[in-house]
Amino acid sequence: MTTTRGAGNRASGAASVTMSASLSGPANAVMVGTDVLASGTVVFDAQSTADSSAAAVSAINHSNITVGPSANRALVVQLVWSNKAITNESVTYDSGGSNQSCTLIKEANTLGTVGRAALYGLVAPTSGKLTLNATWTGLSDVYIAAASFSGVNQTGGATTFPHSATGTTLGGSSVSVAITSAAGNAVVAVCASDVDVSSVNNTQIFLDNATPLPAPPEPVPAPAPAPVPAPTPVSTPTLTGGILDEWAFWGDDYRPFLVKDRKQIEESIAYREDRLHAIRKALGIETKRVLAERAEQARTERERQSARREEQERKRVQRAIDAALEAIARSDEKTARLEQRALELVTEFVDRLRKKIESDDEELLALIAAWL
Repeated sequence: MTTTRGAGNRASGAASVTMSASLSGPANAVMVGTDVLASGTVVFDAQSTADSSAAAVSAINHSNITVGPSANRALVVQLVWSNKAITNESVTYDSGGSNQSCTLIKEANTLGTVGRAALYGLVAPTSGKLTLNATWTGLSDVYIAAASFSGVNQTGGATTFPHSATGTTLGGSSVSVAITSAAGNAVVAVCASDVDVSSVNNTQIFLDNATPLPAPPEPVPAPAPAPVPAPTPVSTPTLTGGILDEWAFWGDDYRPFLVKDRKQIEESIAYREDRLHAIRKALGIETKRVLAERAEQARTERERQSARREEQERKRVQRAIDAALEAIARSDEKTARLEQRALELVTEFVDRLRKKIESDDEELLALIAAWL
């Protein structure tokens, strides 16, 4: 499985300066370089005492360089990523302090499946041993280092860092880039390779082959019908001429490497522990998120049920009120009809009685009239 290694170098300016890296075998590699324009004469100030690296991350800090106090300073940051698909890269110097934003000078991918190299620049960096912070979107293995200079043009951007260029190799044993420069300037380059970098020309800033890191995941083809599962690999150390060949397996991350000394064994153990910690942290975050979602769903469902019960009770009470009003209306109508009928019967009776006795008993008629 291919992995990514990194290296960086620097040189004094001339009309044309070739920056190169020798590789341990046929390689997919890229080299990115830039000129550093002088304001008088560029003088080397400082470089990283060691690069910083990490596996499968989206950010890294680097505090291994101390920028001096000389005038007209500039900082060049070297970055190597394994994942060519990362986006939204950002580099900040004096992170958490003055937060000086570095400008992308040049970046390029290898022609293979993994590897990206980039240079970032900053004029007037704050003096001192401060923190470089790089962030990006997507997980990637990463190397970072830097070099500082004085006597540099302070305009910034393409004016301070002109003539940047890239070089690539596909299957070659070396990679190089030619940079147009001038006497009094400086040149800086960085290399990303999928095999070990044997050496760089001019002055080395960093070279890191110590721990092969996992490559980005590759697409998995669709399984054939009724696939037969492959046997699970088993760690099988063997002794060969006093050198321990170990094939290490960690979940779905397959990391073959050659263990040659105690230091590399310790680095391997530390790598696995870091990955386990990251997995546990991710599981904890995901568990909290799922529990929060379920609690919110339960609360929302309780509120909906309560609202439905309230609406049902309101409708029941309204139906009862409507039924009572309707009953009262029917009762009033019936009573009015009965009263009307009683009055009609009384009137009819009195009329018939009057007719009967009208001619026979005027005195009785007078009494009836007085009663009515």
